[in-house]
Amino acid sequence: MDDKDIISKLKEFQIEGNDLKKNLVNAEYGSDIRKNREQGGKVESWRGKCLNLLKLKFGLNSIHFNDFKNKIDRNHEGYYNQVNVDLALGVLSWIIDALESGATEDLFYKREIILFDDLLKQAYEFYSQNLELASAIYGRIVLETIIKEFASKNSIEVGSFEQTIINLRKKEKITIPVEHSLRAHYKIGSDAAHNSKEFERISSQEIKNMLDFIRDKVLTLE
Repeated sequence: MDDKDIISKLKEFQIEGNDLKKNLVNAEYGSDIRKNREQGGKVESWRGKCLNLLKLKFGLNSIHFNDFKNKIDRNHEGYYNQVNVDLALGVLSWIIDALESGATEDLFYKREIILFDDLLKQAYEFYSQNLELASAIYGRIVLETIIKEFASKNSIEVGSFEQTIINLRKKEKITIPVEHSLRAHYKIGSDAAHNSKEFERISSQEIKNMLDFIRDKVLTLE
């Protein structure tokens, strides 16, 4: 298959993935997981088709194959959820963009921008629909992932989120105020992910502040 055929097939998979996403529960730790279980076979079939095409085109050891696999298999605890499919769709987006532009070797920047910007937009969309739990969970995913990848890019040891931001501050990649803000916003996302009593006390404005902080202070880290 040439690149034109690969792109066409990947776009078909994008459409199929977006249809699947509509029938899955929004949040990773939502209480109603029946829909996710019911859709498990369809998601597994979609996953297999995507992985087979990526293996055929790029190989088992490629960033393309492994990034998709890591995102679709991410912490789904026995069933796939909307986060898995959303992350995997982000990977398909940067691969298609790279193939269309001919830039298939140096893709890290494109991958970051497309994936995390799309996820943050989804978090804002949940917020606008008063789905604050899902909004905060998506925000935490973006926050944690970008911070850890930012540390990795700068050859700084990556551990837990807490240890990673400490390492970044020690290497003067972030300031102490930013470290404190990262910790506070991450806690909001974690409380949401576990649907804890603490999250019930979080105001709508605090969630909006979290998303704005990620947009203005985290996605702009260089």
